[in-house]
Amino acid sequence: SFQGTGAIDEFVIADEADLGGGAAVMLTLTWAEADIGLFTVKQNGSTVTRDSQIESGSAIEVVANDWYELASISGTGITIAETDGNDNWYTEAGVANDSLLTNFVGTVTANDTGLTATIDAQQFTGTLPASTGLEGVSASDLAAWAVLNKYSLAEIVTGGEAYYNAFLLDVPKGTDDTIAITSITVDSGTGEVTITVEAVSALVDLGNINGCLSVVTSDTLPVSGEPTYIPFNAPGGVATIVIPNSGKFIKVTVEATQPVPAE
Repeated sequence: SFQGTGAIDEFVIADEADLGGGAAVMLTLTWAEADIGLFTVKQNGSTVTRDSQIESGSAIEVVANDWYELASISGTGITIAETDGNDNWYTEAGVANDSLLTNFVGTVTANDTGLTATIDAQQFTGTLPASTGLEGVSASDLAAWAVLNKYSLAEIVTGGEAYYNAFLLDVPKGTDDTIAITSITVDSGTGEVTITVEAVSALVDLGNINGCLSVVTSDTLPVSGEPTYIPFNAPGGVATIVIPNSGKFIKVTVEATQPVPAE
């Protein structure tokens, strides 16, 4: 049997035991219902669902789906810190700076209990970086077109001209992307040239495309020179353009955007 010393200096029975630390501070991680399916959130490799409770200061990973970027992770009393050294990544959201903010790896901390951190996502904004091969293209226009037609980012980046031309004309890939000059008339009095440009496919609405018409005229072949940029503004598959008579030969193409003039 148990044998003691026979002497008890002090013996206290307490209702609670102090184990040397308080309860962890928890916060709620949430996002709008409209943002469901636009990104995934993981913690220690496991998926975190909307309105989950996580421990303050713990690390998470947020990865946006194709064609979406992270706009912010924020909330009253909430501090975030990205572990790759760019602590103010969220302040760049929406700025046309060739940055696609598609993932976050870092910590989310609450300065009190009962607080909520909200993740916001949006379709691409700004312009695409050179690494995509589509430098200067409107990221928002391309994202809207790709989401509508269910194309992945990888398809567009590696797909080349077939996708690019379809995007410019705002039609699905595989649509005939041919536009042609169907008539040219010269006003002998004003010297102006009226050109009729028509899309082959009835799916192309020249008044609602993602590109800009580029017209180049010259007296020699191949046609070269400074282009005149004319946005399509007439609905339907036909556009009528009037330009000065400045050459025997005319070339018409669709470009992504009109370049900004140098100052």
